[in-house]
Amino acid sequence: MLLLVTLGSGAVLHAADDPAPPAGRPTREEIRESFKNLTPEERAARLKAIRDNGGPAAEALLKRRAELEKLREATRDLPPAQREARIREWRETNALSRPLATMSPEERDAKRKLFQKRIEEQIATLNKKKADGTITEDETRRLQNMERMRKRLESGPVLSSPRPRLGLPPPAATDVKPAKPDSPVKPD
Repeated sequence: MLLLVTLGSGAVLHAADDPAPPAGRPTREEIRESFKNLTPEERAARLKAIRDNGGPAAEALLKRRAELEKLREATRDLPPAQREARIREWRETNALSRPLATMSPEERDAKRKLFQKRIEEQIATLNKKKADGTITEDETRRLQNMERMRKRLESGPVLSSPRPRLGLPPPAATDVKPAKPDSPVKPD
């Protein structure tokens, strides 16, 4: 009897640790139930298909990878300036560039202040719950994380110098010829 209670409580604790899946995705229990009714061969085939496909996000990743490879092929023979312009244009149209990296310093600062204001409002709400004694364990953890975020935001931006230039590195000097692999290296 004690063994059954111990085993059952372990499953309950494990289930409590699992985060809720995003909307539109089945829970672990639903997936487990769908596999229970399959024959061992069907189950193995389905697991292999899931592993081969890499899960639900793999299709989008493969599509993006194919587009990127197509871009590389198209820009391979272009001069460096044109290549960089095409890559930058592709990143902008495909939303691959990081939004904060493309903002001006003033826009970044305004976004930071807006984010800081939202953090402060959430901290105030959670502190009020804490004072009332109605705060849950999850909300306590969230409050601690928000306070850590506030501390980081108050310390200012991570980089005090301007952001490094995005894009490709500058082209190599054309007057320097690469050394032949068979020739010995001559010290200066």
